[in-house]
Amino acid sequence: MRGAKAGLLAMLLTLAAFSASVSADEDSRIVINDEIFSTSGPVWISVSCLKVGCPGMELVIWSDGVEESHEDPHLVEWSGWVEGNVSWQLLVDSGTEANDLSTEVILSRMDEWTEYTDLPNIVPSPGSQGEYPQINTTSPCQLHFCGAIDLLSEGVLYVGALENQSDKDAVMVVGDPGDVLLLNSLRGPSEIHIEIWQRGEESKSLLDTIERTEMGHYFEYPAQGELWIRLVHSAEEDYSPYEFEIIRYDDDSEAPNGGELSNPWNHGEALPFYGDSSLLYHGHLAASDSQGDSLLIASGAKMVLEPFCSFTDIVSVEIMLHQMDGSSLAVESGCAEEFETTEQTVSIEFGLTTQGKTAAWSI
Repeated sequence: MRGAKAGLLAMLLTLAAFSASVSADEDSRIVINDEIFSTSGPVWISVSCLKVGCPGMELVIWSDGVEESHEDPHLVEWSGWVEGNVSWQLLVDSGTEANDLSTEVILSRMDEWTEYTDLPNIVPSPGSQGEYPQINTTSPCQLHFCGAIDLLSEGVLYVGALENQSDKDAVMVVGDPGDVLLLNSLRGPSEIHIEIWQRGEESKSLLDTIERTEMGHYFEYPAQGELWIRLVHSAEEDYSPYEFEIIRYDDDSEAPNGGELSNPWNHGEALPFYGDSSLLYHGHLAASDSQGDSLLIASGAKMVLEPFCSFTDIVSVEIMLHQMDGSSLAVESGCAEEFETTEQTVSIEFGLTTQGKTAAWSI
């Protein structure tokens, strides 16, 4: 009997020791993220380790009643179509903190800008008619003012997915010649790039191919026909959600009262000088715009000014001081140095031109 009791005691001690060991292992795991959201469309969740390695890094997903787990010390990710709720946890061993990790999530924010029906694989043949999918967006921002705006984007954040190795997605972008467009971002788990196409009545042509590393990319709407963009990924990839941001700057709404900005200025009174409030004026030059843009800002006499000019490509700047008597004086230094207005200066005009380049400017 004593032997039986001794054996039972030994077994209990062994189980207790095993339980303590399991608890110690569990206690060493930390839940860094624990989130749930509701959506309809493609979803991608990716967490990468910014250190040499993050031991015990595990991504656990619950979607459509199914649990999935992915574990790797460097990168964990999950992709899928979600209808309803999806919840996820990120666990790591102790010693890894939130700032050691980089997290990216793609999910549908607006039904209008989500691929619910598979987009065409190719840009349609020239002249063919059909109900083709379109992206129609115009930036609400003009010079120094932005109207009511979805803070997520100045344009459209479009979410879709390439279903398999052979899937491609093509979509038409509404616009007119002279408009400037910006491909501002491209995200997803695979090596996706964007082709820019022109389609007319008699021909279609590939204008450019933009890699993810080339975002944001400014370009001009074609002089003839339609603009299409086409998303392509590497042949080795399977289901790949993507998100891209595209913004259209309509040249018909550049000026204060509508229409295209002229050079020289012919849009009425000078715009306000903001001084210490540090507000910027913004605009865009299309490659085909030979005249360029101008900006007329109210000024005063004997002011020492230091212009801050920023451009995404090579832009030439001419600065003129307009005087009370209607004459003008050139500022030879342009944006390079500070300058002083005269006793008669009432406004300052910036003339901006580019040689065959599409560029954004801010002053």
